[in-house]
Amino acid sequence: GTKPAQGQSTRMTTPEGSSVTVGLHSDDAPDKVATFYRNKLKALAEGKQLLDMSSGDGRYTLMLADEKNKGAIQVHVQKADKGADIQIVSTHSTAK
Repeated sequence: GTKPAQGQSTRMTTPEGSSVTVGLHSDDAPDKVATFYRNKLKALAEGKQLLDMSSGDGRYTLMLADEKNKGAIQVHVQKADKGADIQIVSTHSTAK
């Protein structure tokens, strides 16, 4: 139930790696959105490091780090005027 946030998507590629950022908005409450992404990342977490932080004021940071494949997915959720704003960042390093 998310919608893309206008002008909040970027892709960057360098010799060291790549990064993709996507901004989204949901009318759902931040805790509901964070739970959705938490469950998705937990399903992918075997053999990886999962970080789950919340600030108590409607802000959540979830990160799944994959050292073997030199990549990470970060999901940032924060309270908006109505619902939640979401930023998803995927990074991949090509460094040896």
